[in-house]
Amino acid sequence: MEENYETVRKYVERLEAISVENGNILTGKTGRFSFIGDWVAPGRGMDSKNMPSHEAHEIFNNCYRIYHMQLYMKMAAVLGQTEEVDKYQTVIEKIRPLIHKEFYDKDSGTYVYDQQAYYILPLMTGVVPDNLRAKVLKDLETNILVTRRGHLDTGLLGTYFLIEYLREIGRNDLVYTMFSKTTYPSWGYMLEQGATTVWEQWNGYWSHMSRTSLGKGNCSISSERYRYISYLDGSEEFYDLRKDPHEWKNLIADESLQKEIEKHRKQLPVEMADILGSGSTGHKAYNASGLLIIP
Repeated sequence: MEENYETVRKYVERLEAISVENGNILTGKTGRFSFIGDWVAPGRGMDSKNMPSHEAHEIFNNCYRIYHMQLYMKMAAVLGQTEEVDKYQTVIEKIRPLIHKEFYDKDSGTYVYDQQAYYILPLMTGVVPDNLRAKVLKDLETNILVTRRGHLDTGLLGTYFLIEYLREIGRNDLVYTMFSKTTYPSWGYMLEQGATTVWEQWNGYWSHMSRTSLGKGNCSISSERYRYISYLDGSEEFYDLRKDPHEWKNLIADESLQKEIEKHRKQLPVEMADILGSGSTGHKAYNASGLLIIP
């Protein structure tokens, strides 16, 4: 904690500097993959044209900003930095009502969306005023049990906060309801579809080993330090693979790529060609289960 304290302090200060320049509201660049908030919630994934709005990113990230400050304050308290604790407690008390005013819609009673992440983050970070907390919590319960029929509708980040906050306030009944589902979207649904690891998206799109992208070629590194390639657009993909080539042991590629690999191997540095299985190292390529594996 002592080693990382200064880094965390500087990061918190940087976020506050950005926020102060924008009326104490943290913001970032607009774009499909910029200033990401709750990532790939059901119906708002990479396969949709319904990604969250920039305003949704802002409410999520401004609440997360408070959460981050609270984590920093815990660090500061442990290390005896009481002035920092007092400083950021004052900041939090100042920005909570500003964030509420900026993003709460009185007519709909929501923070941008009627979705679980946008109830949970304002609740857990104290952005919701005391006189509205019971209502917002009731609306969250209605969303889970009625609107979503017992399913969650959060993405990668929102799911963590949803489960943790409900447990914290003693609503394990809601947690169990969502955990026990076997229909989409749920972990049970993933199991029903034969998943052996948790998908990035609830529907499994771009969430398997062969669909994780790196550069222009679809590549990934598994927990067993393999590099998988499902397609290549040209020789530039091999230069992506040159990054830290010794961090993985074997290259696994679709069988259809054998000719493409042979075609571009000469364009690679010697050490990379060796890893891909050049004759100079005595490595041999072989097929297994429809894949070309070059050890």
